[in-house]
Amino acid sequence: ISVVQEEQEEISVVQEEQEEISVVQEEEESQAVEEEEETQVEEEVTGDGLGVGLFRSWFGSGRRRLQEENLCDPCGEDNQGWGNWKHVGCRGGPGGEYTGARSFYGIDAPAGYVTNIHITDQSTITPGGLDTEIPPEFCLLTKLRELDLDGGNLVGEIPSWIPSCFQYLRELDLSFNFLTGEIPNWFTEMRGLQEYKIEGNNMTGRVPEGFANLENIRIIRLEENDFYGPLPQDFEFLSTIQVLWLFDNPRLCGPVKVPEIELVCCFCEVAECGIFTQNTSLDQPCTQPWPRLDGAPMDPMEPLLPCAVPTKSGDLIPAELPPSACEVLLQVYE
Repeated sequence: ISVVQEEQEEISVVQEEQEEISVVQEEEESQAVEEEEETQVEEEVTGDGLGVGLFRSWFGSGRRRLQEENLCDPCGEDNQGWGNWKHVGCRGGPGGEYTGARSFYGIDAPAGYVTNIHITDQSTITPGGLDTEIPPEFCLLTKLRELDLDGGNLVGEIPSWIPSCFQYLRELDLSFNFLTGEIPNWFTEMRGLQEYKIEGNNMTGRVPEGFANLENIRIIRLEENDFYGPLPQDFEFLSTIQVLWLFDNPRLCGPVKVPEIELVCCFCEVAECGIFTQNTSLDQPCTQPWPRLDGAPMDPMEPLLPCAVPTKSGDLIPAELPPSACEVLLQVYE
């Protein structure tokens, strides 16, 4: 009887161990399925699997880990720096004061909102770069102050939804990509803009009027494109300008009427201040007539319309988005 009892006890121990192993296996399989699903969403959002490396932190690596470590929150706990999501910053503070290092932005964002996107130099980090148009899904981040996407092999034209989505934007940096088309003149609607950088692209056309309407504009970088003709007449009223780089636009011509730059202490540590016009025909007469700027209509801006954004959990988040962004999000989560 004792021997039988011992055997039964041993069988019970083995059964318990097997049950524990089964539980662990089920958990591992469940986590593997979650990770596979999230990787699939990453690839759908970013294309060609680029999200696996570049945007993995935006999606986490398993729902359990997301819940335990609260990684769904892009801002993290302090809400005053670079948060849980790579390339994303949340620099608002209690009471709305700006707490980032670049204090000249004067950002008044409340805590808990994404204020900075800084995805740079992906052409050298990611094979082939991003090789896509600027994603309209960024419109969900309505409190952005900085949109920096330089050096990513982005293609297409500057999107018409930018002024509608980012009315608080301070810095727009789309430099060193493969953008085409002309400078849209709706930038005059972005009255808080301080930095406008589109250098190193394949853009063309006249430089439009309107920069002088931006009361705090300090940096305009248009170099290394194919802009042509004389500069807009309102450049002579750029009273706050610190950096005006126009070089390597051989077809720019005519006089350069810009106020003398008064260097601001510490600001010029960010970029070399001054006006640079090498490899242009500026300060030389224009030899042919160019399209006139006066009376040009405002370039169209894509409007914001109601959009119910679906999530992986099946919930719907009400938002106002341009139709192009809403359409993309609906396709991703079909």
